Amino acid sequence: MSSLSFRSALLGMTMGLVAQAAGAAEPPAGLLDPNAPTAPLPYQSAFSGYKRSQFEGKTDWRKANDTVRDVGGHVGAIKSDSTDEMPAKATSDAAPAAGGHAGHGK
Repeated sequence: MSSLSFRSALLGMTMGLVAQAAGAAEPPAGLLDPNAPTAPLPYQSAFSGYKRSQFEGKTDWRKANDTVRDVGGHVGAIKSDSTDEMPAKATSDAAPAAGGHAGHGK
């Protein structure tokens, strides 16, 4: 088979595949009709299974904020969950070592 006939055969197959793909890409006529009947879409609300939270021990928000502040912020509150006692108020007298970046690269 010569190079020219191979190229012709390859071109013919490519054109045939393109023609098939173009014919298959055409949607049926009913899909293009805006007045065509359609099946109703099912609807389910994202909130259908929602259950409102029921907090047992409601407290004053100002008191809760003061408690978090007194234990040293949210991290202090997390640490205090492991004991029954509240930790002492955090002090900021200690200066951070090396500008607070002493632990990098270790």
